[in-house]
Amino acid sequence: MTNSATNAENHVTTLLAKHGITNVGIIDDDYIPLEQLEISSYNAENLWAAIQNEDTAFSELESFDDSVVGFEQITITFICKFLSQRNKYPALDKIWRESELGIWIDQRTALLDPIKNHLEKNFNLKVQTFTPGDEINDTSINIFFLDWHLNPSTTGVDIVEPAVRKAKEIFTAYEARQATKPLVVLMSSRPGVVEEKDDFRKRSGLLGGMFYAVHKQDLRDLFKLTMNLQMYALSLPVGHHMQDFVDSVCKKIDEVKSIFTEHIKELTLNDYAFIQSLCLQEEGEPLGSYMFWLFSSYFSYLLFDKGLKDTRDKLNVADFTHAIPIHTPPSIRLAEIYQHALFDTEVGTVSPHPKIPNKVSDPDSIEPYLSLGDVFLGQTTQPTPLEQAITIGEELEESLFETTNNLAVIENKQEIPPITETEKSQLFSISEQVTPTDNELVKPNKPLTESPSLLSKNYEESLPKLYMIINNECDLTFTPNKGKRKIDSEQAILLIEGELQPVSSKENRGPRTELFTHENQAYRIIWEPKKVRSIHYGSFMKWYNEANLDRKARLRLPFALEIQRSFAADLTRVGLPVAPPIYRQANIKLLLQNGGNFEEVHLDDAESAGIISIRDGSKFMLTLSLVEKIRNVLSNRYEEGKEGKRNPVLANVLNDFQQWGNLWISQHNLPSAGKLQSLLNPDWVLMLGNGLTDEDKEKKAKQKILIINIDPTN
Repeated sequence: MTNSATNAENHVTTLLAKHGITNVGIIDDDYIPLEQLEISSYNAENLWAAIQNEDTAFSELESFDDSVVGFEQITITFICKFLSQRNKYPALDKIWRESELGIWIDQRTALLDPIKNHLEKNFNLKVQTFTPGDEINDTSINIFFLDWHLNPSTTGVDIVEPAVRKAKEIFTAYEARQATKPLVVLMSSRPGVVEEKDDFRKRSGLLGGMFYAVHKQDLRDLFKLTMNLQMYALSLPVGHHMQDFVDSVCKKIDEVKSIFTEHIKELTLNDYAFIQSLCLQEEGEPLGSYMFWLFSSYFSYLLFDKGLKDTRDKLNVADFTHAIPIHTPPSIRLAEIYQHALFDTEVGTVSPHPKIPNKVSDPDSIEPYLSLGDVFLGQTTQPTPLEQAITIGEELEESLFETTNNLAVIENKQEIPPITETEKSQLFSISEQVTPTDNELVKPNKPLTESPSLLSKNYEESLPKLYMIINNECDLTFTPNKGKRKIDSEQAILLIEGELQPVSSKENRGPRTELFTHENQAYRIIWEPKKVRSIHYGSFMKWYNEANLDRKARLRLPFALEIQRSFAADLTRVGLPVAPPIYRQANIKLLLQNGGNFEEVHLDDAESAGIISIRDGSKFMLTLSLVEKIRNVLSNRYEEGKEGKRNPVLANVLNDFQQWGNLWISQHNLPSAGKLQSLLNPDWVLMLGNGLTDEDKEKKAKQKILIINIDPTN
């Protein structure tokens, strides 16, 4: 595979140049000149202790510099002097090479040199190197590779602070020159750098779409570097549109703040009286709620008027389809933003109309102020330890006793004997360790039928019931006191039931509302049009209190009407904004053909979670870990020469970096059940299957090398 570098250069270099990426920068403390480094007392003490423990090394030290009598004299000046003469002192040099300080200084640029060489030689990029203290004056740099740990002398919680300051400095320099902002790639030799990227982004203020995190080893690996550079090249143009849009919105907020404040201050008491008396009096809507809507609509107009038209139009034409590989569920921040677009979450608990004095002694007799879209959640109830013990014990007794007594398990032609009474009693000693109160002697309403190992998990994952009012809004409007509009106590309040499901779960039932947050977790609501209950308005508060419900939010009108329409088909359908894509991980098996039979290839967790289905389950993507695994398996196949005459073609596939990049970044169509779809060209190299049976493999996949088979039940 000697053409790998050439192939990568031909494809990715063209792609980089097409998107104007010609100049990159690497910022790392390893570029600090040796004489400018600071040696921490920790490293000096460890080196001094190692020298003292080795007589030969200590003698060489006395011969080299007899002024060193303690770790305080081990300075950078001493180290520079020693390194220039190290060959004369082998024992001392051995101590140095094995010390933490020596390993770091001797190898510090060795980790960066392969990255720099790949960028320059394989991708024809101009590479500039910077120390943490260098000023960034060249704003033609398109991508910065920024080291996570820029100051080796810092330890503890502020270890990343120098890199945070450097990221801010980069963007400040570009803003001052009104230059197009660069992509920042945080890199580190630490395994946890990718997991810590969100914290770094928040502290640095970087825009999520213009920031990535990667392990340095992935940058030294030519294949992974190629994949990442292809992603950077495709994402940077749309990232610029997103950056411009967010910057424009942030700037506009500062501009309209004073305008909005001044304009609402101009309203007089007569204006408020006019709104209430002429517009709201007969409808019974509270003035405060109306002003919230009025002011938020006006602020939205000021913020998103024609001043943002240009940046909006640029974002309209941006295409993210091939910009980035999407391998994670939507962030909790997107869920929060989207939820507030769909729901008013500040409605509070159910109470009387604001104009009715809250002096009712019986909470069940108040006239509640309700609206279409009100969402109620029940309280999540957890069983007591004794309830769990009793249920687990019963399930163990039923499943274990039946299994051991009724099923003959043969091992070495010996039948396992039935479980004894003594062994039975030992299984339930847990219940004897709990001293119950009278209230605890209540079993769960529903018997649990899952295996005992899942019981505690089911308890922990129990979610509250959910209801939403679907009455017409006009039927819920009334004027308090002596007003003309009243609600009959016998009027039915219609509530549709809903079920909370994690967004990672596959769910094709409808209707549904995506991205509802509950206890800082993102869920979708699955609505049940066939499960609608009717409560008399006069009895609503009694039912509400007895069911231990709480009003958590109010689904905004167009979205509430869509759920209402699912129950009453005669209502007009309202067009809705499209919900963000939702993803789920799918169980897969990687099957390798060997002599006409398929053998399963072992995959670790990162590789086996490689496919993510999108939205309605019709699309999927592969993670870089899975793509790399597939390439390694095919490479081994090539080296073994098992493909015979097809081996030269397989070699070309292995070197075709454009195909591998598209395999990783693209969104692929999911074949129908029992069908195969090609992922690489030619199609006998790699196929995707959906729930393939042994018969399917025999008939349709005989000459294929590799198959990714998706478990359709997941």
